[in-house]
Amino acid sequence: MHRFTRVLVAFSFAPLALTLAAGNAWSMDDKATATTAAAHTPGAWAGSPVASVEGITEYRLPNGLRVLLFPDPSAANVTVNITYFVGSRHEGRGEKGMAHLLEHMVFKGTPDHPAVWKLLQEHGAQFNGTTWLDRTNYYETMVATDKNLEFALRLEADRMMNSNIKEEDLRSEMTVVRNEFEMGENNPMQIMMKNLAAKAYTWHPYGNSTIGNRADIERVPASNLKKFYQQYYRPDNSMLVVAGKFDPAATLSMIDKYFAPLKAPNLPMSETYTDEPVQDGPRFFEVKREGSQASVGFFYHTPAGSHEEAVAVEMLADVLGNRPGGRLYKALVEGGYAASVSVFPISAKERGSLFAVATLKSGQDPKKAHEVAQQVLENLATNPITDEEVERARTSILSGFKVAMTDSNRIGVELTDYAATGDWRLMFLNRDRAKTATTAQVQAAANKYLTENNRTSGMFIPTSNATRAIVPAAPDVESLVKDYKSTEQTAQGEAFDATPKGIEARVKRSQPMPNVEMASLPKENRGDAVNLSMTIRFGDEKTLLGKRVQAGTLGAIMRRGAGGMTYQQISDEFDTLQSQVGISSAPGSISVNITSDRKNVGKVLEIVKKVLREPTFPQAEFDTMMKERIAGIEAGLTNPQALGGNAMQRAAAPYPKDSYFYVQTMEEQIAEMRSTTLDSVKDFYSKVVGPGKVEVAVVGDFDESEVTGKISDIFTGWQAKGEYKRVARPYLKNLSGPETIITPDKPMAMVMMASVLEMDDKDPDAVALNFANYVLGGNANSRLLTRLRQRDGLSYGAGSFMTMSSLDKVTPLGGYAICAAPNAEKAMTAMQEEFSAWIEKGVTAEELAKGKEAYKLDYLTSLSDDGNVAGTLSSYMFLDRTMMWDQEDLDKTDALTVEQVNDAIKRRMKGAEFRAIIAGDLKKQ
Repeated sequence: MHRFTRVLVAFSFAPLALTLAAGNAWSMDDKATATTAAAHTPGAWAGSPVASVEGITEYRLPNGLRVLLFPDPSAANVTVNITYFVGSRHEGRGEKGMAHLLEHMVFKGTPDHPAVWKLLQEHGAQFNGTTWLDRTNYYETMVATDKNLEFALRLEADRMMNSNIKEEDLRSEMTVVRNEFEMGENNPMQIMMKNLAAKAYTWHPYGNSTIGNRADIERVPASNLKKFYQQYYRPDNSMLVVAGKFDPAATLSMIDKYFAPLKAPNLPMSETYTDEPVQDGPRFFEVKREGSQASVGFFYHTPAGSHEEAVAVEMLADVLGNRPGGRLYKALVEGGYAASVSVFPISAKERGSLFAVATLKSGQDPKKAHEVAQQVLENLATNPITDEEVERARTSILSGFKVAMTDSNRIGVELTDYAATGDWRLMFLNRDRAKTATTAQVQAAANKYLTENNRTSGMFIPTSNATRAIVPAAPDVESLVKDYKSTEQTAQGEAFDATPKGIEARVKRSQPMPNVEMASLPKENRGDAVNLSMTIRFGDEKTLLGKRVQAGTLGAIMRRGAGGMTYQQISDEFDTLQSQVGISSAPGSISVNITSDRKNVGKVLEIVKKVLREPTFPQAEFDTMMKERIAGIEAGLTNPQALGGNAMQRAAAPYPKDSYFYVQTMEEQIAEMRSTTLDSVKDFYSKVVGPGKVEVAVVGDFDESEVTGKISDIFTGWQAKGEYKRVARPYLKNLSGPETIITPDKPMAMVMMASVLEMDDKDPDAVALNFANYVLGGNANSRLLTRLRQRDGLSYGAGSFMTMSSLDKVTPLGGYAICAAPNAEKAMTAMQEEFSAWIEKGVTAEELAKGKEAYKLDYLTSLSDDGNVAGTLSSYMFLDRTMMWDQEDLDKTDALTVEQVNDAIKRRMKGAEFRAIIAGDLKKQ
């Protein structure tokens, strides 16, 4: 996966780890001789930390490798993250996209680890690789065991020096990377970002997209890629981070064993020296392509991420883009000129930037949106920034930092970007800068950088004072951080047995009120963190039928005004309490999910009570919300993934139009949203919504009596509007027959196939078939992904799904793959062949043996997430289950035989009808 910027990862996300397969690093034929250092003395370096800040300690090996340890005994997982200080900035002529392509190739294996992806999967790892402007990183998060940790360290040490870079592997992987490139070309936001950067930079390589140039991706020879690898993948150009649950002394010993013998090659690393001239006038562009959604974008040059002004720029971005109080948000979204707006700074090593991008819905004028946005951005001198706006930005930034610091595994990966900017300690230095930044500093940054001559802007149009901003040089980071000392302390957590048995042994269940069930799992967490999951159930088929929009928008509009508080005030209060609160709704339920800490969770619940009991339903917020939702659906009307996904949902649920379970087309969704009024939502709330049945689960560090009291207070006096009756979903045999959806001018296609089985998760075949699906396409080493990506090079992402119900005998099962439009038929054929082989021949003994352990480790890794555990405990109360249900599932899976699995496949799948769907620009075939 490439990352053009920290922010852009949200727009280039793929839910699959990257992988690839076998060869060598120092010559095309001979094994590297630079992997041993004769003068190495084991353990000689380990006792002298270079720096230590808030639990993170840095060591330095004699070969130049930087080592960061961040032990967290409360974590259930351990993360190994290695960063190489090479990114798209280091690419030369004909090499655009090389850093990202190399990231893919490093998953192709080494002589000692020939199947990296498979090995990672067998260890239950959550893994990935990412590329950005200044760096490339690889990480693995696994259940914290000595065996897993040593495996990860040994693997990364081996991959640093001995990765296979073979021409035959490059040819197959090139098509995968090209598919990823094509996926970005379908996204108007990524198109806008790429063009803004390319137009803003005349010379500096930051103007190049990290995903690269299509021709370079297709033509680069393996020999060039190997030279790039040898030049930059080395101990003196890398940083190793180990975070989570581990023994520091033992870990240092393992690092010494595997990394200290590595010797930096005698190849010089090429430092970049190009500097961008001061921009001397506004630049503007238009992009015209097939599509349904216009957008406008702005770019301004700013200082490097290490510069003292960088934090002021970050706060300026919040002042402009914060929702709902940001100036651009108010002017564009609330003003009716755009459907959504995003403002974000890019903090890179040599330079920075500030982006502002607005997305429009159909009927809105991009020229007018551009005019309004430009006026807001470049008139801050005459409409000065206020103390309140700066304080809100400060609170938001510090709250995000506080929440992040409670998750050692997350921090273990995030240190990558700060290190690439100059030094990992910048993370703490910039936090401290945010604490003391003044309104005058933020205003000065706006006056200096948001100017006409420093502006690059553009419009994506679907078919069918003359001062210069002189950006200072990046400062000497060593002098900035050498004497840095932190005064903050974060509470440490306990070592916890994150298994079904361990969780069940600690859970306390109660019924504080007749209609309210509660599960409590008290434990000491890092940062006193606590997660709460609440579900309020209401209604029956009669009261819910035809109310999907009212029910679906209820949670969001309730959060936008309640108890005398505005949307802004509610958001500000949650930020002040350093908490994250999600409130969503669906027909028959409202869900509340809270991430907070021991000190603040009670106060958060007081605000949640206001939201649930005293919503004010502001008309202006409702209008804004509906515009945003309609625009989101409209954006998918020409997108193969959105259209194909909707078609697949309809095929798997072929209920008639008058059914409670009818799946609307995207056009029908838009029409119903446009016809829904706020009065109808209010009426639905007053007549239908109430606590018919409630489940609450709390996990983490909290005062049980306080939280129980606050929960009781929420529901005391709130009457259900009628008896809650869950609507049972009937089984309908899905329709057969292929469907083709044409999406003009979209180079990426989506292929899918699905069937529906008459079974639930209590069925005697459930465990066996669930495991069989895991082998087919439910993991990173699955048959579908191996065939379509690894072997045939057709797809960036492929897999299967089986959504097994706990209450209804309705289980959709199918497969999917993204690919280039010309390869759609090939991809569909390959997927159908794999399904046929799976049904006819079943799984092998090797797949069963290796898959069992990986399946178990995948599940145990998920239990390290307290939010996930809280959600499971909450849903299990509704299902009348305990965590021992999961333990029994694991035990049954462990006892499966090849015969049991294959008999279940034949029993359930023989003769099953599948609906095949292809969405894309098939004219390109």
